[in-house]
Amino acid sequence: MSKTPMMACGHAANATSQGKPCCVICLGDPKSRQVVDLPDLTGRLTKCTYGDKIVESSVNLAFFEYTGPGSRESTNKCKCGYFLLAHLPYWAVHIRVVRRWFKHENSDSITIRRIHATEDTKEAAAEQEADFFRRMMGENHREETRVKSVEVVKICASTGGIECNKFDPVGSQKYDKYYCGCHGWN
Repeated sequence: MSKTPMMACGHAANATSQGKPCCVICLGDPKSRQVVDLPDLTGRLTKCTYGDKIVESSVNLAFFEYTGPGSRESTNKCKCGYFLLAHLPYWAVHIRVVRRWFKHENSDSITIRRIHATEDTKEAAAEQEADFFRRMMGENHREETRVKSVEVVKICASTGGIECNKFDPVGSQKYDKYYCGCHGWN
């Protein structure tokens, strides 16, 4: 019985963070830190992402990723090759940042960040973008460039994105994924 936990991102745990299992591939995504039940790997095969080697699926394989029924890839990846996020509307988020900029005490600037989000989630996604600057506030950041205030001032529809008009999930894949070491380990 394997002791390697499965993470919500679809990978078997391949690292630890603060003593807890995580996925270093997806680090930054909250799902990379959430342990989930191990999927049924009975009869499943896995193929090296970079080579042709095929073996029985196991969470003990290097950088193992489950792509079977109900997996993140089977439900969040479109047949066009892009993930669900890329199919969401594109927004331009205007963020006002007031900071000390070396000798300038109150440097006021507008930064524009582009995000994918639904109409219902665009405000929360915009605030997440603003949080990047909020982390530069306070005593833990360099005094010369310390941020004093951050505000989302405008969110407007933007152009760009992908050509695919409709998200169509790929569904369960024939092979799970792993790395066999064919390109070395350095």
